[in-house]
Amino acid sequence: MKGDSQAGVNIRALSEKCRRLEDENQRLRALLTETALLFLLHRQSEQLQTAAARSTLKTAQKIALFRSLFHRREGRIRPAVGEP
Repeated sequence: MKGDSQAGVNIRALSEKCRRLEDENQRLRALLTETALLFLLHRQSEQLQTAAARSTLKTAQKIALFRSLFHRREGRIRPAVGEP
């Protein structure tokens, strides 16, 4: 019967190890979810800051920038009001 008691100990030890691993797995999944959410919030914050920085240009500055991109093209973009 020594084999039966040894098998019982092994089963208990394995069950305990399985429980610990399941607990660790649950803890790591929660940590991963939290980290992923923090990453997404950080990325969204960066995108909002970038969008805010882009929108600081006045309309006239945006038009000037757009025109500067095409200043060497033949033919002109329609002149602005008051331009020849």
